[in-house]
Amino acid sequence: MSSYFFSSLNYLSDTALLEKGAYIVILHADKIPPHIGWLHNGAYFSLKAKGKDFDLPISKLTNILKAKNIKSIFVQVNVISDFSNTKAIFEQINLEHPTDTCLTPIKLLFGQWVGQQKVEKVADLLSILAANYQIKKVYAMGIAGNNFQLPEYGSDEILARISLLQQK
Repeated sequence: MSSYFFSSLNYLSDTALLEKGAYIVILHADKIPPHIGWLHNGAYFSLKAKGKDFDLPISKLTNILKAKNIKSIFVQVNVISDFSNTKAIFEQINLEHPTDTCLTPIKLLFGQWVGQQKVEKVADLLSILAANYQIKKVYAMGIAGNNFQLPEYGSDEILARISLLQQK
């Protein structure tokens, strides 16, 4: 199992910052496992146990996060491509394949960085991006302080959580 430590979180005081750029979004950052989404130029995408968030305006998401005080992290990444294939990737993937998770479409977006490396958890992807200097800045909502450790979990916990949510 692996985890990831954020040593320099920036409090997200103005959600308008999220209207431009590309972000890996970690929702329920304190839960096992957290939920992972993708934000590009103010549009949020997420593969969920029972559907998708597709091209959701970031203002709708941040209003929910604030109202429910959900611990959230926004990892701004260098725009290594135009990410014009975001919609196509999220349209083609759902959770019908037993190994697909909320991280699957995001791994596809970062295919050139991931390559043949094993990426099962967001910590794996963040470690690869950090090693390649692809993380610009990290913002947080609902998290006190300027550092945060993602909880450790394995692929069994991910698949168990997906199964539980699909049954609800």
